[in-house]
Amino acid sequence: MSITNLSKSSFIKGLQCHKKLWLYKNHPELTDSIDTNLETIFNTGHVVGELATELFPGGKMLPCDELSSTQQIETTRQWLEQGVTTIYEAAFSEKGVFARVDILHKGHDGWEIYEVKSSTKPKPVYVQDVAVQTWILNQAGLTVTKSALVTLDTRYRLNGEIEVEKLFAIHDLTQDVTDLQDFVQVEVTKLQEMLQQDAMPDVAIGHHCNKPYQCAFFAHCHGAKVEDSIFNIGDIGQPDSYALYHAGQTRYADVDLGQLGWRQRLQVESYLNQTDHVRKDQLKSFLDSLTYPLCHLDFETTYMVAIPMFEGTGPYKQIPFQFSLHIQREPNGPVEHVEFLANSDEDPRRPLLEKLAASIPEGACVLAYNKKFEAGCLENLILQLPEFAGRIRPLIENMRDLMAPFKNKDVYYWKMNGSYSLKKVLPALLPEMSYSELEIGNGEDAANAYLQMRESIDPEEIASIRKNLLRYCELDTYAMVKLVEKLHLLAKV
Repeated sequence: MSITNLSKSSFIKGLQCHKKLWLYKNHPELTDSIDTNLETIFNTGHVVGELATELFPGGKMLPCDELSSTQQIETTRQWLEQGVTTIYEAAFSEKGVFARVDILHKGHDGWEIYEVKSSTKPKPVYVQDVAVQTWILNQAGLTVTKSALVTLDTRYRLNGEIEVEKLFAIHDLTQDVTDLQDFVQVEVTKLQEMLQQDAMPDVAIGHHCNKPYQCAFFAHCHGAKVEDSIFNIGDIGQPDSYALYHAGQTRYADVDLGQLGWRQRLQVESYLNQTDHVRKDQLKSFLDSLTYPLCHLDFETTYMVAIPMFEGTGPYKQIPFQFSLHIQREPNGPVEHVEFLANSDEDPRRPLLEKLAASIPEGACVLAYNKKFEAGCLENLILQLPEFAGRIRPLIENMRDLMAPFKNKDVYYWKMNGSYSLKKVLPALLPEMSYSELEIGNGEDAANAYLQMRESIDPEEIASIRKNLLRYCELDTYAMVKLVEKLHLLAKV
């Protein structure tokens, strides 16, 4: 029987689920579409991997895009014979398993493997990743004396130029990887034998579909999305949806309500009966906590930025670059709008705080949708710019959370279907309001647009992105204004 080829990545897929690997090999057309978030993660990984090569300067980069797998392996072999001591993306294939090593370095006692991840800490799947690479090199006859993982170090703060040796942390996994060598051999054999079969493995859906990563065939295996799927039952104390599914309870109407918590029962019953719920006393208590001037505030921040862009910031630190502010100075009074969006070539933090401090009236009550996020942004900003603390800290202390009545189920509409995110709450309570006509429809899109704007040298493109970002953020706070009006009406009914 011929050996079925595996790769490092397909080996990891097979460990998660044999069916996933079989589909990947036989029906790749069934994979889910890649969303922009995943694309951002992939791009981040490439940037981080390239920068990590500077930990071992002077090496040779294998031009993978220009070579076939066979040519990559042959080029790596030739470079090793020529005495090259550091190779980036070194390629090997042994016993039907192919892998490229991010950084292969000749140490004092033998070869060292460095697998680079854009994560900030080791994970079990990363150990397996390094273990299969080590197994392949051992099969190739190389003496591997160190197997390591390179991650970003969350303690790092940018101070001038990027200091690569401080940006990254190196985790020695040699002992863990050594302990897994027999496991790798057994699993390689299992996977290769499985792939020889014509029939797809019979693997039921379960928690493994999301661990360590959401499966690329998730939609194929779970079927078409329906609003009343038991997988949509959410919130604190949610049941084990897979247990319900395998018990034959696949839709809301199938569920035994007695096994649900009160939040989930409210969600299911409200959906089935298409009823809305308002707890007036609790709602009135929340509305009474709001004082005037009332300032509706929303930030947009960077997202998934691995390499710090601004002084004093670290990997993946979210930096506010935009705010929208709707100010109502008295009940039922007119609403003023103030906005800020950083220029594409500036550090946004100081000008953002200057504009915010100048715009919010003294003693104002600040209203955010998810107070924890906006307050956290302000706390981080005044840590970096403490001269603003005297003006900004009172805003944090007098901040209220518009999400609270929805999270607490004081106001629950059946169309929210268990969610209390603004993107679900808004169309449920105010169906005339929508983000559907906007070029930017969520925070991740806004963060990506900001980075695109910073990288652009086209004035027209920059102007277009600015316009779209301002429209999106303004709608967030205008939606809050309209929601407060709606809540006042509900409290009176």
